[in-house]
Amino acid sequence: MPLPSADPDIAPFVDRRGEKRFKIFLRIQMSCEGSVVPVHLLNISRGGGLGHAVSGLQANTPIAIHWRDGLFFAKVRWVRNSMFGLSFVSRLSDHELDLIVNSPLAE
Repeated sequence: MPLPSADPDIAPFVDRRGEKRFKIFLRIQMSCEGSVVPVHLLNISRGGGLGHAVSGLQANTPIAIHWRDGLFFAKVRWVRNSMFGLSFVSRLSDHELDLIVNSPLAE
């Protein structure tokens, strides 16, 4: 069911992802267009996540998420102010997702 919008000119939001998302607060590093910037990952699923970054991102920008000893390649899907949605190039395995969600670094 769509969520109502307070603004009649904005279409109602319908979440069509169909995947369980886990709320987290994880400080990570992200490579984007040759720079490494700090970001906060706010939620995550096997297919993507929601982030917050102060640097100006643009939709469709390829990025790499640095976490522990690995890199997770993704693409920025949308940007609203300092918030952005990302989709992973390769979906996370259940094991990878579990490690991130249950990380002692996640608040």
